[in-house]
Amino acid sequence: YPWDAPSILNRALSALQPRAYVTIETEIWPEMLNQLHKRGIPAFLVNGRLSQSSFEKYERFHRFWQSVIRKYTLIMTRSEVERERFIALGAEPGKVKVTGDCKVDALIERKNATELSAIREKLTGDAPVILAGSTHEGEESIVLSAFATLMRKYPSLRLVIVPRHPERAGAILEEAKSLNLGKAVLISAPDSRWKVLIVDRIGVLFQLYGCVRAAFLGGSIALRGGQNIMEPAIWGIPFCQGPDSRDFIEATDGLVSAGLCEIVQNADEMCSFFDRVLDADHTAAYEEGSRRFFAKLGGASLRSWQYIQEELRVAGR
Repeated sequence: YPWDAPSILNRALSALQPRAYVTIETEIWPEMLNQLHKRGIPAFLVNGRLSQSSFEKYERFHRFWQSVIRKYTLIMTRSEVERERFIALGAEPGKVKVTGDCKVDALIERKNATELSAIREKLTGDAPVILAGSTHEGEESIVLSAFATLMRKYPSLRLVIVPRHPERAGAILEEAKSLNLGKAVLISAPDSRWKVLIVDRIGVLFQLYGCVRAAFLGGSIALRGGQNIMEPAIWGIPFCQGPDSRDFIEATDGLVSAGLCEIVQNADEMCSFFDRVLDADHTAAYEEGSRRFFAKLGGASLRSWQYIQEELRVAGR
């Protein structure tokens, strides 16, 4: 991406001569939009995202940001809430459309293309497995406490922990060993007799969600704003998270309302959640709930492209 400076952008746009400019979420570059506007090149914001905190920051310089966002030919937002924020910031209402979250389409395609056999080999055996994904410091202790209680009722149960920062895996391994919960190992040093498996590398969490009975989503009890709640949801597994979901508010509200996610505050509530979903097989109900939830959200990419295509047709481009 060229630096947002007039001379650099002039050279870049003269060389590229684009039919249109499309940017994603919050990539709002004032000088680029200014240069595009001067040249009559349509500019589009897709998957428009504007959190409350960002809105308040921009609102302090309302006149400036109003002049910037009005240079967009069309703004397409993820939700009605974000549409209203863009309008409050100065966008013309007729130039702001709600199309939904394009990342949902990408997530559906990613799930459909994901091969699970390799990661299932890492898990080995038929014993039920629960997962704690993207955990932060302090959350592993809560998960391990809940797991210790659950093992009294489900002695064959196993636990996988995927820390948000893999470099913390060693410390988590030592904590798990100190609790005498059974064989605790790293995924990089596998042992088929494991009871607690700590993942010390990146790139496997999404597949793991597709191989477990239930999960906890981290960054939510440790007050880090939560993690991508859509990843466990797309697999149709029961999952819970803590109360801090400020980075994924709309998605969390929707999934909680649909009965696909539960909010827990501590180890006791986490234990109760896992006990309930392990005690009876809820697989079919959660899978169907997930299918219906994502069926309503899908198609944002196509809707966005259709808007862009129509604007280009009208502009003769």
